[in-house]
Amino acid sequence: MTTSAALRPLALQLYSVRDVLQTDYVAVIDQLAAMGLSGVE
Repeated sequence: MTTSAALRPLALQLYSVRDVLQTDYVAVIDQLAAMGLSGVE
C-alpha cells in the first residue's frame, strides 16, 4: 500500500469555522486546504 492510498480524506464540521468564514471565505478555504482538509461538512 502506498502512502497516498493509506491516507483518508479529512473534513471538519462547518460550525468550527463558520464565524471566520463570514470574514474571509476564500482565505479560510485556502488555509483548510493547505492543512490537508478536503472538505467542510
